[in-house]
Amino acid sequence: MLAPMPPVLLLLALPSPVQADAPAPPDLFALRSRMERSGPQPASSQPASSQPASSQPASSQPAPPWAPPPGAARGWDVTHYDLALQVDPTSRTVQGQTALTATVGAGGDLVLNADGPIIDQVQVDGVDATWSQDGSQVHIDTTGAGSSLSATVVFHDRAGSTGRGGLGLDWGPPVASMHEPSGARLWLVLVDEPDDKASWTFHTTVPEGWQVVHNGVLVSTEAADPGWTTWTYELEQPISSYLVVLDAGDLATWTDPRAKDGSLVESEVVAAPDRLDAAVADLGNTADIIDQYGQWWAPYVWPLYRNVVFPFSGGMEHTTATSFGQDMIGTSSAEIVNAHEISHHWWGDLVTCADWDEIWLNEGLASHAELRWYEAQYGEDGRQAYFEAQRDSYLRWKAYEGVFSLVAPNFMWGGTVYDKGSLVMEMLRLQVGADAFDASLRRYEDEHAFDVVTTGDLQAAFEETTGQDWGWYFDQWAYQADDPSLQVGMEQRALAGGGVQVDLHLAQVNEAGSWRIPVPWRLRLADGSSQEGETWIEQDGPALTSLCLDAAPGELEIDPHAHLLFDGLDRDDTAFASAPAACGRAFAEGGSAGDTGLGAAGGTWSGGQTSCSVTPRPRGLLLALLLALPGLLLRRRSRG
Repeated sequence: MLAPMPPVLLLLALPSPVQADAPAPPDLFALRSRMERSGPQPASSQPASSQPASSQPASSQPAPPWAPPPGAARGWDVTHYDLALQVDPTSRTVQGQTALTATVGAGGDLVLNADGPIIDQVQVDGVDATWSQDGSQVHIDTTGAGSSLSATVVFHDRAGSTGRGGLGLDWGPPVASMHEPSGARLWLVLVDEPDDKASWTFHTTVPEGWQVVHNGVLVSTEAADPGWTTWTYELEQPISSYLVVLDAGDLATWTDPRAKDGSLVESEVVAAPDRLDAAVADLGNTADIIDQYGQWWAPYVWPLYRNVVFPFSGGMEHTTATSFGQDMIGTSSAEIVNAHEISHHWWGDLVTCADWDEIWLNEGLASHAELRWYEAQYGEDGRQAYFEAQRDSYLRWKAYEGVFSLVAPNFMWGGTVYDKGSLVMEMLRLQVGADAFDASLRRYEDEHAFDVVTTGDLQAAFEETTGQDWGWYFDQWAYQADDPSLQVGMEQRALAGGGVQVDLHLAQVNEAGSWRIPVPWRLRLADGSSQEGETWIEQDGPALTSLCLDAAPGELEIDPHAHLLFDGLDRDDTAFASAPAACGRAFAEGGSAGDTGLGAAGGTWSGGQTSCSVTPRPRGLLLALLLALPGLLLRRRSRG
């Protein structure tokens, strides 16, 4: 917030809204409540507690309340699932069989998850096996198994009990599943944790005339019992269970004809027949977005990309078969949601968070891809507009979800994980440079493709690529809660022989924590020119930048090009001690701080930068008049 101040010559302002051809981004605050899945949303208009979360490393903090029950230590690594499902929309039941292969890890029981399915039979290597169930964990005795095994679990779901809380299998129409974070176990039997990846085969039997969509490539459709058809899909690359999907019903498909020559990835849109044309109008450029991402990072590794439109709010990055909410079609948010979900096929599907404490590695990077795509369409003006939109969304969400760190968040689906995550990545891009940033992400992808990651892996990729230590950056932005609040003071003093020394004092006034940050600024001058610079605030005190000007100063803007995340900006010209002469000339008689009304009382100054620059000088009476102008009103603008 900008605080009132006495009338003075210098104005303090945040930059004006971007004036350019870039359209205003959608309301990201509202959009985030609909992204990924329909809930949870802010429960009240009353702000959450603003007390910062613990600054301890995430690993030492208690599990957040949304975390699923912790799984047992992984005794076996499942490498492939072969699911056979019969989905009956009339009785709303599923008959299923999970056949899997696994290799030994720590050994002991094979532990699967089932929180709803009723288990009818379990076999290991073709022989009936002893098993028990403890809550959502199914423990299967593997005594006698070697270094690998095959297991089969036959199960069924009770009528209508295939999901809850927006997760599991919804009967629609069309029938559709939603699993993130731990909903696969509500209607399937499998390892339902993000750190266990496997390849998949699906054999799903549905009423004749229905279309089925799963992850991967359609292998065959075959008649089953009279009135039923079995659809078989295959995905050879490994993915986590939360990315598995089933969509089934009266559906129609459009295929992008441009994929025929091999220049673009095969892209499809699947929707109810009466919704297909509208969906194609919004999603028909999917292959172009994929192509752009492939240039920044690495080529798309999956066999194709589908958008499946169904009654749902937001989107979910089911690998090769993204679920796209039909209420997004025809809105200004559709392209942004599409860009977000597509990027997950790099950040989330290919390189996956090791556990839900690290969800920002999925959502923060995908939200940053939104900004990158907007920048690709509208240039620097678009980048600035989107940065401001994400900053505004995050700060508004912060009042609802509270204050916590990116790692081990208290709330998975709001502005901290999404928008702050994006802003942290964008500020890093601005510091390392665009080329080094993309090279670091390519290294991160190359080293961890089809695997799981932690924040330390992302940090290591940037350090290995740039040869610099980025521990301080991730410590303050990923592991530390809250954001910096800034205080600025300005002082101007006439110099002997003409000219003005202007001292810019910057400091942090945080309730908790400290940051090492570059604060960009722009000082407009009376002759129409301006000075721009960047002052680093270190964690141990305020910083000083001194300017030697021939033209009188006018308005000061903090962060004029949308480079910095901060929460609060306070103007106090009396909070800092006066700076020494820095321009090689004495101060003019009567040019003390007290004479200009910009006196400094208390406080100290330290470090900082000194800039002695010359601009064209209005001379004589004009300069005197400018220095004597009465105070101007402080221009205010809320962050965008």
